Amino acid sequence: MGRRPRTSADPVAAARDVARAEVARRWPELAGVEPTVAPRARAVLSAAELERAGAIGLAPAASASAEYTFTFTGHTHTPEGYTMPRIARITVDSQRRVVKATTSK
Repeated sequence: MGRRPRTSADPVAAARDVARAEVARRWPELAGVEPTVAPRARAVLSAAELERAGAIGLAPAASASAEYTFTFTGHTHTPEGYTMPRIARITVDSQRRVVKATTSK
């Protein structure tokens, strides 16, 4: 089991630490890259939309947790000697959990 990132009062900084640790574990060639950050918008259905979908009586889910998407951009070398761009995107929620991690091929 890995170490837990340091606790920070800034939720973006704490999420960035989690994203950096995930990138270092999965894609070490991007470990030293400074990521760009974008808040991830969450879709919340209104009461009318929930009723139309047949979920009568359910309250709309409140967006209690913020999510941030960090984009790491770098290059890697192929076995043939070519340079290939590598982009990794890590989405982290406010509880410092990785929601999604993807990379380009």
